[in-house]
Amino acid sequence: MIHGGRGKEGETVGLGSDLLSPLARLQTRQGDMVTTLCHTSVEISGALEKRLLQLLDGTRDRSMILQALEEAILSGAATLRQNGEPVHDAAKVRPLLAAELENQLNRLAKLGLLLAGDNGEAENLRQT
Repeated sequence: MIHGGRGKEGETVGLGSDLLSPLARLQTRQGDMVTTLCHTSVEISGALEKRLLQLLDGTRDRSMILQALEEAILSGAATLRQNGEPVHDAAKVRPLLAAELENQLNRLAKLGLLLAGDNGEAENLRQT
């Protein structure tokens, strides 16, 4: 999974109508490589990472993203790992996923995959 966000659960992730660049979202549907806003390529390393990228369209808050990712994990469509081992216990999935989501959002911002919104939050994250 992509690794790195700020904010609290339930806070809106979308920084505008699109959070992940539209090109990168399109590329997630076509393969395992996405182009960043810095004109570099990043490899997507699994179904959970791909699902996260597809959800970052600016229409969902963090709670909605967590719910969708949790459903993907519990249905078997994606795998969440802790210390290299798959997590299947439903009681552990949500807290681990919430912490990982924050990490992933920070990493995506630093990689240049997130668009800056009117408040400049993604741009600020990219610079940290």
